[in-house]
Amino acid sequence: GNELKTRLVVDCTGHSKAFVKYEEGREPGVQAAYGIECDIEPGTYPFPLDEMLLMDYRDVHMQTSSGESTESETVPTFIYVMPTNAGRVFFEETSLIANPAVPFDDLKRRLYKRLDLWGTKILKVHEEEFCYIPMGGAMPVC
Repeated sequence: GNELKTRLVVDCTGHSKAFVKYEEGREPGVQAAYGIECDIEPGTYPFPLDEMLLMDYRDVHMQTSSGESTESETVPTFIYVMPTNAGRVFFEETSLIANPAVPFDDLKRRLYKRLDLWGTKILKVHEEEFCYIPMGGAMPVC
């Protein structure tokens, strides 16, 4: 192959390992999140609409069975909430870091269980968010 000389190389391949060699070592953990921007029935969101809710790890919604309680203790998740007005809110259920990553279907299930517990009524989902961010792991080799 050809050899190129440069002072700086910027790798924009993301978390793919197709083009980069890594030191032997641990696989990265993953931050995963599932979110929705949605219209809600006004009055069904239980917190102040002029405040964001950040990293709320309360897990009352996961206490309906011993299996769910164990799941929540083993793989905790939290919620971010960003109301934009009385009828539109962004909700995101997040696993800070896990290996393997928490599946999106599990995050979605937990989010809707939490909203159900709160009595929050979803009228229309405008956008879904699927977030997958590798965290840590082995360093690339030159």
